[in-house]
Amino acid sequence: MTSPANEERRRHERRGQVPVDYQVDHDPQPRRAMTQNISVGGAFVLTEDPAEQGQQMTLVIHVPGRTINVRAEVRWTSRFRHAPGMGLQFLARTPELDEFLATLE
Repeated sequence: MTSPANEERRRHERRGQVPVDYQVDHDPQPRRAMTQNISVGGAFVLTEDPAEQGQQMTLVIHVPGRTINVRAEVRWTSRFRHAPGMGLQFLARTPELDEFLATLE
């Protein structure tokens, strides 16, 4: 049975492979990755080098002609070979992020 929270999350989920860079707080090394899906609440980022659960970061979303910076926190990680990565929750939405997400509908 699907919970109301899961139904709400799925209603807002948007698929989209989007190039991103992420830089974990207190780590000077930015990393390049790709989203598997992205929505108003967050994104799943495909990477073989996921940050630890609870770590915060700056996510830089690359869209044609510009970049969008978003603060995010790692909520969970996946080490499965077919889809290693991390589930991120956006800490603050911006008008630029909302505008971009609207283009994925």
